[in-house]
Amino acid sequence: MSHRILTGHISQETNSFNKIPTTLEHFRASGLLWGDEIPPALRGTRTTVGAMFEAAEKFGWALSHPLIARANPGGPLTKETFEQIADWFLAGAKGCHGALFELHGAMVAEGYEDPEGEILARLRAVLGPGVPIIATLDLHANVTEKMATNASALIAVRTYPHIDYYERAWQGAELLDRALRGEINPRTVIAKRPMLLGLDGGRKWAPCAS
Repeated sequence: MSHRILTGHISQETNSFNKIPTTLEHFRASGLLWGDEIPPALRGTRTTVGAMFEAAEKFGWALSHPLIARANPGGPLTKETFEQIADWFLAGAKGCHGALFELHGAMVAEGYEDPEGEILARLRAVLGPGVPIIATLDLHANVTEKMATNASALIAVRTYPHIDYYERAWQGAELLDRALRGEINPRTVIAKRPMLLGLDGGRKWAPCAS
């Protein structure tokens, strides 16, 4: 049986103090791709979706790739922008047996303080409770209970600057393959550690300042 897998990329890092709202025009300026535009742009690249094309060949998956939507850091998304992006992405979910895609984890939208959690919840409603859903996240994602409840696995990048999205996507693909074969049933839980470390001292190749 060939599994149909949903993939894609939705990311924007929000500064909620920024009074200039993020609109579809900001996404169009930074990179907005649909459907058949995606393979020639991302196949063979060391990106989340590039890794998914490789994983599809290895595991015999058929990919649904409805949307790549990314915008530069800015103010909260307008409600209309969020709803449109969510609709475009979820339109590709019908009939999928699993999902692996990229989110940022620090997006805010008008009417939704947790838009990534909302996307995951809507996707879970479409795919059902037993379907594996895996998302990669930015290193400083604001992981919420809603995100954890609706995602089978959430995988944050390990490097700063973030140069390992490709590797993290492959980590997710291996998990997804094992879940689809019934070897594992991944679930996400949140552990809140009593610590805070400034990322300005966290670069992978430089010692932290004391």
